[in-house]
Amino acid sequence: MRATLVLLLFFAAVASARASGSLPVERIISIDVPSHDAVHSLAREARLAVIDAQERSVTAYADDAAIARVRALGYRVAVLVEDYQKQAAVDLVNYYSYTQVCSILTAVAQAYPSIAKVETLGPSAGGRPIPAIRVTQDAANEHARPRVRLIGAHHGNEKIGTEICLAFMQFLVDNYPANPQVQYLVDNREFWLVPVFNPDGHVSNSRGNANGIDLNRDYGYEWDAEGGSTAPLSQPEPRTLYRHAERYQPVLEYEYHSTAAYVNYAWDNTPIDPPDSTWIIPLSQRYADSTYGSSTTRLTPINGYDWYEVHGSCQDQALGTFGAFAWTIETALPNTRVRIDSVCTANRRALLDMSTLAGYGIGGMVYDSATREPLFARIDFTNPRRWNTGTNLRTGDFHKMLAPGTYSLRVTANGYTPREFIDVVVPDTGVAWLDVPMTRPVTEPLNFAQRIPIVKRYDYNHNVPGVGMDALGEPDGRFYTLGSGTSYIIFDVDPNMPVRNRQGNDITVTATGSYTVQAANSFQGPWQSLGSGSGTQSFDLSTAGLDSARFLRIADAGSCALDGISYVGSTASVVGEERESPLGFSFSVVPNPAKAGWVTVRSSSLGHDPDSPSRIGSCPAPVMSLRLFDAAGRLVRHWSLGIGCSSFPLDLRSMRAGVYVVKLTTGTHSAAQRLVVQR
Repeated sequence: MRATLVLLLFFAAVASARASGSLPVERIISIDVPSHDAVHSLAREARLAVIDAQERSVTAYADDAAIARVRALGYRVAVLVEDYQKQAAVDLVNYYSYTQVCSILTAVAQAYPSIAKVETLGPSAGGRPIPAIRVTQDAANEHARPRVRLIGAHHGNEKIGTEICLAFMQFLVDNYPANPQVQYLVDNREFWLVPVFNPDGHVSNSRGNANGIDLNRDYGYEWDAEGGSTAPLSQPEPRTLYRHAERYQPVLEYEYHSTAAYVNYAWDNTPIDPPDSTWIIPLSQRYADSTYGSSTTRLTPINGYDWYEVHGSCQDQALGTFGAFAWTIETALPNTRVRIDSVCTANRRALLDMSTLAGYGIGGMVYDSATREPLFARIDFTNPRRWNTGTNLRTGDFHKMLAPGTYSLRVTANGYTPREFIDVVVPDTGVAWLDVPMTRPVTEPLNFAQRIPIVKRYDYNHNVPGVGMDALGEPDGRFYTLGSGTSYIIFDVDPNMPVRNRQGNDITVTATGSYTVQAANSFQGPWQSLGSGSGTQSFDLSTAGLDSARFLRIADAGSCALDGISYVGSTASVVGEERESPLGFSFSVVPNPAKAGWVTVRSSSLGHDPDSPSRIGSCPAPVMSLRLFDAAGRLVRHWSLGIGCSSFPLDLRSMRAGVYVVKLTTGTHSAAQRLVVQR
């Protein structure tokens, strides 16, 4: 109750805040084009906010400066609406205000506390909170369930998305007690609804946020400086949504807009379809079929690029970075309450159906075999090839929407031995569930970059080969070509296991062509140079004076194509400093896992009296050392041993629970064992 009161006060304090700065008069214009192919170059050169694109015409928002740019390029312009803001003040009067939305969300959370919880994703550019509500059984806690995310009002003046989110939320909570379909979905899915993603634009009836930026051009995957965006994820709103996806790993996502009547599917940035298109296209048609009714509600599937090319869109980020199926739903923007409700009902039918399908396919739980702790892992679908996905950072579960059939996949978690699953059968309904315990090898494995949060390719002709996931995982001969000019890509090596500086080189870039390498601990920098490379080459973090780095930036310097980024993990300094152990040099730690405060280290390599443990102080001159490291590779304790010590007790009573590495060294040889301490 106290948290809810604080949230109410917070909403009340900021609800009257206004977007900073004044905007020029915005008009709606129509532009004659010679062919549809001219749309993207026109939008890019004139810096236009396109509303709709047909074969011979383009509709767009434009101020007088943009109109002048269009005419300077030789295009004919007709003004359809002289002052959009004045028109919007009339057309949007029947939509809920931002303040009302905040109040509705809070009231629902208070009325249905067991299945609804309000959260704030973060502040907008103008300082307003971005409210969200989680609807699921036991909403106060996280569960291993497929996550469905609905986002309204990326463009603040396209308010029907707000209404669709609110109406679907209300339907779920109101019908949960008695409707079996709703009960099933709320109990087995986790819904995240963000009715007003752009509070500043929603308040001012503007497309952009308080900085005048088109938020649906600001995302990092295939970003290209459109819509006023000055850098990938430059605005606080897309950054909050990115971090939310990073934490919760959505399976299915819909972003609601209102400039046409389409179910817009990936990609927006390229005519090259993703490998999942054989399932994405039927799902798009299925959503559209569910909305059939009046002309106000009927939608048609369309490929995003075929409609008009967009770079830096939310749906491309969701699929490209996180492997989530995402659509941009373009629907009517009626001005009466009756028609608004009709649009909401049509989309509700589609959402109930698609939310059921969100749990179909392949799912599973990835965890440490010894500790049962959930792991961050990447799941690659190898046959047939599909876009990769990942696990939830906190719960370790993954879900991938797949058509019925047979699939092979590979699960990789940095620091662990990969797992292969061959010929997993996806049923017509339901999920093929995999239990995936992961084990650590004795020697530290080679690790690989896991995600691509940002990429900018100079590829206006769309003839550069490869897709983003070709640059992830182990080198396999599939290359992702950056192109030329200002192209670059940013890798997130691992949220939980950054590259750490160790003796010698730390990172290997498998590539062709020339490039530069930078490192940082945020995708926004500051970036530190590791140098230039050509072909496959290794780099040392110490070059930039860094102890660790989570993000690597590879920029094209001449026809660069990437096949993978590899590194040794955080425990590399534990098991990788010296030569590998000779055959027969080994030791054991018992018990392991250890629940008590003492363990015993035994090794036939140390002496010939295993039944008579020696005190460390009574051993002969020390020629061996025993070191204990934590999971981050930090030295915790150190002991010196003599050659006569075949076994000895190790006091761990003051140690915290966790995973440690015990390393035994003699001369130039060493061996390591993982030790799990439980409490």
